[in-house]
Amino acid sequence: SSMPQCQECSISTACTECSIGFYVTNSNICNLCSNSYNGCSICSSSGCIDCQANFFLNQTDKKCLNCTDFIPGCAFCVSEAICLSCQNGYYIVNQTCEFCATIPGCLYCLNETDCTYCQ
Repeated sequence: SSMPQCQECSISTACTECSIGFYVTNSNICNLCSNSYNGCSICSSSGCIDCQANFFLNQTDKKCLNCTDFIPGCAFCVSEAICLSCQNGYYIVNQTCEFCATIPGCLYCLNETDCTYCQ
C-alpha cells in the first residue's frame, strides 16, 4: 500500500486504523507512537496506552515517564516508587535500587553481600 503501517482506510489517502505501535493522526496517516509520546509502545491519538521497558504510564496525562528519573538504576518499574528489577550494577531492596559499589571492588551483585562480578 502507499500508506505504510495503515491497516484500514476509508479512501486510498485516508487511514482509519494503524498497526500496533502507530496511531492515526489528524491528517489520517500513521505516526509512530514513540515519535509523539516519549517511551511509548502502544498509543491512540489521545495519548499513550502502554510504555516501553524502563518507562511507566502516568494515568493522569497518558505519558510515559522514565523509571530512572525517579529510581536511579531501575530497569523496570510500575510507578515512580515501585521498581521491579534493577540495571546491572544495582540490586533491588524494598522496591528501589541500591548501587553494588557499596561492596568494595564490586561491579555486579545480587544483594548487599553477594558480588557476582568484580572490577
